[in-house]
Amino acid sequence: MIKSTAYKVYWAGRYLERIENIARFGVYFAEKGIPIEDMNKILGIDDVFSYLFNEFKILREDIRAFGDEASINALSALEASIYAKNNDLKSYFMNVLNSALYVLNVIEENLKPKSISIMPKKQEEIRSQ
Repeated sequence: MIKSTAYKVYWAGRYLERIENIARFGVYFAEKGIPIEDMNKILGIDDVFSYLFNEFKILREDIRAFGDEASINALSALEASIYAKNNDLKSYFMNVLNSALYVLNVIEENLKPKSISIMPKKQEEIRSQ
């Protein structure tokens, strides 16, 4: 993997981790009945939703640099869950969390080394050819 691609993979992982953490906080706060404004204050950000939108935009550009078709499709699922209507905050953040974890699994599957085992032919197969 060349250095610029590794750089993109590293930062994509960081942005995906941020989205995942915000979603986890959102699920927790929604379960406890804490208002979203308090979540903004605790996390030290102006607006949780604009933060998610901005992190996603940067993540999308990084994944486009190295992602295959499956990664881009998973990214589309994450985009749909982030830009979905958020009437029920718990289900919204749960969908974002599940989509982020799905993107993570697809990227890991894409980047893991492909192990190819070469099996030698049996002696009988070699003689008969």
